[in-house]
Amino acid sequence: MSINTDDLLVGLCSAVDARSLTCGYNPEQLPPELRELQQLSNLALTTKLPDRWLLKALNSRMRKRGLDNDNHLQKLVISDVLRRYRQGVGVSTSKLEELKNEHSDVSAKLNEELPTGLVSKTCEVDQTILHKILPPKIQSAWLKGSNGEYKLDKDTLLEIDTPIAGLILEAKRNHKINIVNYLNVDEDARHRSWSNPFGTKTGRERPKGGSFVFWPKPVQRIIEAREGYVVGKIDFDQQEPAILAALSDSELLIEAYQKGDLYEFIYSNGSWSSLTRKQFKTLIISYLYGIQNVGISEKWNVDINKAKEWRLELDLIFMQAQQWMNASSRKAYCQRWISSMDWGMHITNSTSPLTVKNWPIQGAGADILRRSCLKLANNHINVIGCLHDAVMIEIPILNHDQTIKKAQKLMADASADVLSGFRLNTSIEAIYWPQGGPLNH
Repeated sequence: MSINTDDLLVGLCSAVDARSLTCGYNPEQLPPELRELQQLSNLALTTKLPDRWLLKALNSRMRKRGLDNDNHLQKLVISDVLRRYRQGVGVSTSKLEELKNEHSDVSAKLNEELPTGLVSKTCEVDQTILHKILPPKIQSAWLKGSNGEYKLDKDTLLEIDTPIAGLILEAKRNHKINIVNYLNVDEDARHRSWSNPFGTKTGRERPKGGSFVFWPKPVQRIIEAREGYVVGKIDFDQQEPAILAALSDSELLIEAYQKGDLYEFIYSNGSWSSLTRKQFKTLIISYLYGIQNVGISEKWNVDINKAKEWRLELDLIFMQAQQWMNASSRKAYCQRWISSMDWGMHITNSTSPLTVKNWPIQGAGADILRRSCLKLANNHINVIGCLHDAVMIEIPILNHDQTIKKAQKLMADASADVLSGFRLNTSIEAIYWPQGGPLNH
């Protein structure tokens, strides 16, 4: 039986929405209606061409998602995402079990040692209880925010010399790896999660639940290539400030990026030597997202004058970029519309100015990632996953170094297609080997 392509794509979107509702649950945990939905979605997503009755059954249970029938690229992207979904990401089930046991052991220890009610199941700390159990000397030494509450970031917790701070930090770490308890791994030891293409306002992918996109570093070590293959994770270097440099045609930022390290250039031209590189990168991204002086003061525990000084220094470095962002925002509000190569968003008076200012950067990043995936697939390089500004490829071990270099060139080509010839740099973030291969790095 032949199936209309448009019907197929709408049906598959319904199927993956259904999968996202039931992903990670055993059938016994679900009520009958969701159990049936899980069975239908799994069948639709693992069958090469689902029958028309299956599409209709799914559509009767899920909201329809509109597609622009004239947009060929959108259909190519969804087809590519479906291929990625069917591939899945290889997982070491033994390492996954080790992580689950580790999480369980730490949870049991924390239940015994943490005061009752101090840390909730969602890892929220009760400030009232914390205040009551702290000795006066620790109360005065513990850094506080402008609202008077104890700061609970990693750096603060590491500095406080009290067992409670260490336990809270351990609880936070353990909470991050709680994802191991609901990420799904299929019978073939492959993790599959729907990336939800065009799922955000800017057109980026928007996976949900236990997707590998959300796995913290300790969990990522369970990724494992098939026998005879390696999995490489390649990311774009300093993507967001580099995209802004290209879009705004800022000679200062473009030259700094092309010489090597844009963050290092900015770091060497300001008074933020008290920040680690990771903190500084967060400061830059927060600045691009529009963080204000009070936010800087609280987040990095500096007085308001230092926060103002940092912002003025960043304003000077990003002067041309900010002028471009402001002009782009004014145009968007006048036209009631903002768009990238593949996507667009209607603008109203209630649309956040910060969203509008940052939208072109995120939209361009999404355009680049889509084109990277399509170029890699067209060159027979198997993409099995995307992570915001990175791709994961599974390729034969034989000549894998050359294949990775080719993949990096294709990704740079994709960025040039979007940024009028400006090429983003890429780095190999990690390589994952088959069972018994070298340690992942």
